[in-house]
Amino acid sequence: MQRKTKEITVTLRPDNIVETKVNDDITELSLEGVPEVIAATNEVHHSTNAPKAALMHMPSFYVKKSIIKGYASNRDVEVVAVAMLTHSFSSQIIGNLLLTMRSRVLTLRNETPEPSKVFRDKEAAIKWLLEHLAAKKQ
Repeated sequence: MQRKTKEITVTLRPDNIVETKVNDDITELSLEGVPEVIAATNEVHHSTNAPKAALMHMPSFYVKKSIIKGYASNRDVEVVAVAMLTHSFSSQIIGNLLLTMRSRVLTLRNETPEPSKVFRDKEAAIKWLLEHLAAKKQ
């Protein structure tokens, strides 16, 4: 299943990984596009009852904080794990540092965060997600 919005394409792969990519012609994400993307994401996630993991391709351009908060507010889907793909080594290092800090804060608040990690290699990200999906099935 696939849903394409003006800005982002959301695809449910056969292995129950939901892959999210910024469309090729997009150079900036808009706050107006957030509800459409959230609706597409929710539709894809709810298309089957199987547990899912998320593979998100991070854009190579700056995304405003208000837009990130808009996407982060979508709590209508549950995922086993989240892998984010970036092209930059520094983005990978900083991203993983921020995810570690987020995990510690959530743990202090007695919340259990889903496993999240930033990758530069898509195949490594998929392998990591499939391991988490397999563990969920056991």
